[in-house]
Amino acid sequence: DLLQKFFATTIVEYKCDKCSNAKAHVTSSFASLPNILVLHLKRFRPNFVKRTYEKKTDRIRISQTLNLPDDAGSAKNLKDWSCQKCTFKNAGTIPKCQICNTEKPSTIYNENATKDEDIAKDSCLSIKNQSGVAKQLATSKYDLQAAVLHQGTTAEAGHYVTHVKDGKKWKRYNDSHVSAIDDSSSRKKVDNEGYLLFY
Repeated sequence: DLLQKFFATTIVEYKCDKCSNAKAHVTSSFASLPNILVLHLKRFRPNFVKRTYEKKTDRIRISQTLNLPDDAGSAKNLKDWSCQKCTFKNAGTIPKCQICNTEKPSTIYNENATKDEDIAKDSCLSIKNQSGVAKQLATSKYDLQAAVLHQGTTAEAGHYVTHVKDGKKWKRYNDSHVSAIDDSSSRKKVDNEGYLLFY
């Protein structure tokens, strides 16, 4: 859910010298998926009155496994779409219809694909081509291997520990002390204090 929000199109104030438009649509994408995916959770927000960064202590449910399509966040996912309400054709980067303000559907089917391929892509299934050979849709699976946790209330104070997966078990690295930690305790700590995630 956080990755979807990160890759969502945002509208920013921007003055175009050529067309005088005052808004721009900004998108982010992977050029290609990495072998190791490192995610940084922005747990600190500036407090301008106190002139410091305060920690957000919201619990975030961290997925142990991520399945990302090989074109995650890429321009391939930004195909033009027709509004279901007024039928106006919108650019793929536009989150709402420019005519009636209807939200862009979460799934845009590939017009060149068969219906089976689109359904399989939405549900992460394998499908069979005409020769009956199973065809795996291109996805990359990432398993959480390590997490850096921040313990403390501000960016200026606190302590960092790391949880690392060793085979199927988790270990907690706290300075020079290394100890085993059970899976449920590790998950709870990572959800509450996770700062850097390594998949």
